[in-house]
Amino acid sequence: MPQQLLALHDATADGQGNIWFTSHKTRYVGKLDPKTGIVTEYTIPLTPGSMPGTHHAVIDKSGIAWISENWAHQLNRLDPRTGEVKQLLIESKTPINAPSFGNFTLDAEGFCVGCPRGQGCESSILQPARS
Repeated sequence: MPQQLLALHDATADGQGNIWFTSHKTRYVGKLDPKTGIVTEYTIPLTPGSMPGTHHAVIDKSGIAWISENWAHQLNRLDPRTGEVKQLLIESKTPINAPSFGNFTLDAEGFCVGCPRGQGCESSILQPARS
């Protein structure tokens, strides 16, 4: 791995056979191509006042990486083609820097499941358009 002290948390595969990983103590996530050994790193923007660290990752059928930040209570949408990250704060009564939002999944249509009831995981900022 390119970074020292990554504190890897989760790993998941995408549709092309790449392995994605999250880091519990840094703002980096990565994608390993096992055919070439090349690791591509992406930087998640820091949330003011929050410790860095990603938790869970799911790669949707379009290749978009969805990554939770446990400490910052954020859901991140990472487009690996552009490196663009969009973020959605998941409201919580738990204070920032205490674990809250971490585990989630996507339904068959690619929509987030696991956000607190009534939360905006269906936000048009993050979600694909329904056809």
